[in-house]
Amino acid sequence: MFGQQLQQLYSLIERVRTGSIIAPLLALDLIVGVFASLMSMGSNSSVTNGLWVLFTLCVIVTILAYTGWSIKEPDRLQTEDYRLARHRIDVIGDERNPNDPKVIEAKPIANPRVPLPQAEAIK
Repeated sequence: MFGQQLQQLYSLIERVRTGSIIAPLLALDLIVGVFASLMSMGSNSSVTNGLWVLFTLCVIVTILAYTGWSIKEPDRLQTEDYRLARHRIDVIGDERNPNDPKVIEAKPIANPRVPLPQAEAIK
């Protein structure tokens, strides 16, 4: 029975998305908080107090990390999908906006895989 619950916990941990840099810290806060809450129902106060101290430290580290990244590198707090879309728009332009200068000024190039017609074959 304990093995099945442990397997379910591993499955839950695997599904945690790390879209932003803060997501793993939030998952750690959630796991430690749940264990601290569940242990509070028991009678062993030293283990419960230790878990609540650990939970408090995890929350403080998460808040400090969020504050530090929001000051130094705010783009790291965005999700990975947003960062990739923003990078694509910066590099090639927004194809949804027909007035985007990157899309308008793009020069067509020849495809190196397609052979050009030979001058003799045309005559």
